[in-house]
Amino acid sequence: MSTPTALLLEQPWADDPHWKAYVTGALFPRLGFEAAAAAAETETASSTKNKIKDKFRHRRESERFEGAVARISGSRAPVKNYIAKAKALKTEWYGRCEIEGQIRTVKKALLYCDGIVDLAERTTSERLACKQLVVELEDTKCFFWAARTIHGFVGPSRTQRISQKPKKP
Repeated sequence: MSTPTALLLEQPWADDPHWKAYVTGALFPRLGFEAAAAAAETETASSTKNKIKDKFRHRRESERFEGAVARISGSRAPVKNYIAKAKALKTEWYGRCEIEGQIRTVKKALLYCDGIVDLAERTTSERLACKQLVVELEDTKCFFWAARTIHGFVGPSRTQRISQKPKKP
């Protein structure tokens, strides 16, 4: 049985020196037919197909992975911005809540002060009413004294009033 190289050299164009160099591997030593023939004998079509599939699958998976990494790394910047904005909002709202708490405290103090002012106004008005009542009572007292002296009405004396009280059993 002759080798594939011997078969190729038996062809009519085998006298061409370039063809001889190509077939024997002298022109391109790594691409020689003998090396290819040895690989062809060990490799089947299905194993070659599987190797190609594996290579493309690996490439496809690496491209998917790289795409996912690119998407993740691309979304990291907006996420960082969102986190920074959230932190700023948190500090702003915390400050705002603190200010709102102070405002509520001030409102409570104002209501308390309003209550005190209302109480003072009522007290003042009641005091004025009491003063007016005292004045009216004094006027009534004077009126009764005047009526007593004019009409000669004399009420019971102090001793009589005490003696008229019922005694305790």
